[in-house]
Amino acid sequence: MNEKGLFSQLAAIPILVLFLGVGALAVAAALTWTPELTASAMTAGAAICGGGVAVAAVIFGAFAGLAFYKRATQTTDHDAPINGQWRELPRPDDTPPALVDGHAGSWETPGPAAYDLAPRKGATTFARDA
Repeated sequence: MNEKGLFSQLAAIPILVLFLGVGALAVAAALTWTPELTASAMTAGAAICGGGVAVAAVIFGAFAGLAFYKRATQTTDHDAPINGQWRELPRPDDTPPALVDGHAGSWETPGPAAYDLAPRKGATTFARDA
């Protein structure tokens, strides 16, 4: 027998004992079960779930509260100058136009063909010719 087989057999023994113990407990509980025990089990389950929700709510509330507390007590100087050139607006001569009109038009256009901004290539066009 190799080491792998021996280890798997040794690891299976406690698992088998655990399953047998749970099975014996289940059989003993089934033989002595009454409607009062059902009510007690349901009450205990609800109490455990409710207590878990309460503990989770306290933990999440404390976490969020600490984050808000840290943000509220943070010292910031709102009047300090901000470094960088982002405060300077671009000059009109430095900024290229956002859209380049492929052909001239007016406010009164013949429809979607007037908004064809793709460059024209020979006889093939992407929109109707007006």
